[in-house]
Amino acid sequence: MVVRHAKLGSVGVSVIAICAALAAPAAAQTAPTTDDSQPAAQASDDGNINEILVTARRIEERLQDVPIAVSALTAQDLERQQLDDLSDIAEKTVGFAFENFTGAISQPTIRGQTNLRTTSPVQNVATYLNGVYLQRNYFIDQSLLDLQRIEIIKGPQSALYGRNAFAGVINIVARGADLEEFSARATGTIGTDERYDLRGGLNVPVIPGRLALFGSVGHSEFDGTWNNSHPLADAGGTTDGNVGGYDKDAYQVGAAAQLGDAFSVEGMYIRTEREIESVPSITLSTAGLVYSFNSLNASPRALPGSPLQNRLFVGELRPSTNSFPGETRLPGLVIDPRTFGLRGPTDIIIGKARFDPGVGPFSLEYTYGHTEANIEVRGSSARDPLRPTILFGANFGTIFDSSGSGSTFTSDSHEARVNYDFGDMISGFVGASYASTSDTDSNAAESATPNSLAQPDPASLFPVAPGLPIPTTLFFRRNTFLQRDEDIWSLFGYLDLRPSERIAVTLEGRYTIEDQQANDRIAPDVVANPRSPLGRGSGFLAPSVPRVSRSTNFFTPRATVAYKFDEDHNIYASVARGYKSGGINGVAASFNRTSIITTPGAVPPTQTFVDPIILGQPI
Repeated sequence: MVVRHAKLGSVGVSVIAICAALAAPAAAQTAPTTDDSQPAAQASDDGNINEILVTARRIEERLQDVPIAVSALTAQDLERQQLDDLSDIAEKTVGFAFENFTGAISQPTIRGQTNLRTTSPVQNVATYLNGVYLQRNYFIDQSLLDLQRIEIIKGPQSALYGRNAFAGVINIVARGADLEEFSARATGTIGTDERYDLRGGLNVPVIPGRLALFGSVGHSEFDGTWNNSHPLADAGGTTDGNVGGYDKDAYQVGAAAQLGDAFSVEGMYIRTEREIESVPSITLSTAGLVYSFNSLNASPRALPGSPLQNRLFVGELRPSTNSFPGETRLPGLVIDPRTFGLRGPTDIIIGKARFDPGVGPFSLEYTYGHTEANIEVRGSSARDPLRPTILFGANFGTIFDSSGSGSTFTSDSHEARVNYDFGDMISGFVGASYASTSDTDSNAAESATPNSLAQPDPASLFPVAPGLPIPTTLFFRRNTFLQRDEDIWSLFGYLDLRPSERIAVTLEGRYTIEDQQANDRIAPDVVANPRSPLGRGSGFLAPSVPRVSRSTNFFTPRATVAYKFDEDHNIYASVARGYKSGGINGVAASFNRTSIITTPGAVPPTQTFVDPIILGQPI
């Protein structure tokens, strides 16, 4: 059991706040829009400039008119309350929790619907950025983005947002280019524990009303607030002496163009580069092969051949562990400085096009999204990282869990939709989407000399390709290299019926088809070693990669009836079906049948014929 500690808040003060606007404040939009990047607050017809506009139902509408449980935070809210990440936002949002286990593994939870497998790459809550689905939570660091708002949408949203949104959606809207207003903004923070933040943005209407460019940059660094008792804590890593720090940079650029009266386009590129230290943690465990100390305190139980020992922990978890006779572990947090929570860049490209002739009930929209990541993670759950791991008399030094080292992710998505508006009684949209993803899940177990800055043997992450050798001299090495590919098609629609000014009936639905394939690129060659069912000791990767495929289709509807008492009060009832598709978490090839053909006097052949058995399991 690993106990992870929440960060302690550093003390900081904003030292720069520059906002310039050389034109009059923006007026209200003259026509409704479905654009996910419109302002979060604007003047209404009655002059109320404090209304919050959201796109929780993929159309722009007042927050108080949405028949869904939505918590919205504007850019002003984020800045005023100093909300730096989703953990901070969760503290301010009822029914929403966010747990960050490592930089690559986090778990958003809405209304208690927790994913039991925390290492699953796909969680119960979908995250969207300007209308594009982000398959992995590590793709953005919202504290570095120039945002307009964040919406936490609660309850099943699979009908409008698609797969893996059955518990809800985190809808993030980043600022883009503004065709009308020149603006410049910069903010900075200096705090304790070497906290430095600097963010700035600039919007320039190159041709007012026709072409605009936008750019922002953010840098943030922090030493952490937890003292690291490791002797080399200030000799390496991102921070000096403490743990839980980071060094992060982000770049956000965009452009918008109005090409004629009916056609408009906009684009955005976001790159994030991060070096995040390990989450402060202490390992509590029973006595085992590696350590003979039981740090648990409840449910004593005697196992066959073992003395009585506690199996559970009850009570308040403290940032320290009890020392036992003969234990050399230092007090407090002891984190090996060679571990880290997340390293590597992420890239996001978003493009949008809209055709609205202004005459007639129809308009067209197209959205393209591209995401790409190449990350590394190295953790260690050793109770005492200064003490070498001894197994069966062999000294393996300090063992690292390098989950994610060499992992990559790429995704491309396309969505086209037709919006229709027949006046006050009937409106909505229909559309189709296609997304393809390619995901390499790579992890390894590495080892290095304890109490030093010596890095693990790079041979542990040996190259992977059919027929290449598998290092047999390394006990700890790369153990997973799973290639997963997906193709997802869907048709969706939204219908808003208003038989009267007070009654609204909305019908939503999405039909989805998913094709998934996984390739185990690290499978050993079972043919090269016919005596071993799993090919262990063959020394080479399989020339023919084991594969498994999985196809599924499903329909996710939602229906809502709302009654409006007045402009600010309504009552509604809704029913919805959510769906989590999951994925494939493993492929295995096993020895099944051998066919050997010989002739009299011939030397028995060394090759065998093997029928592989492929195993695939949903995540």
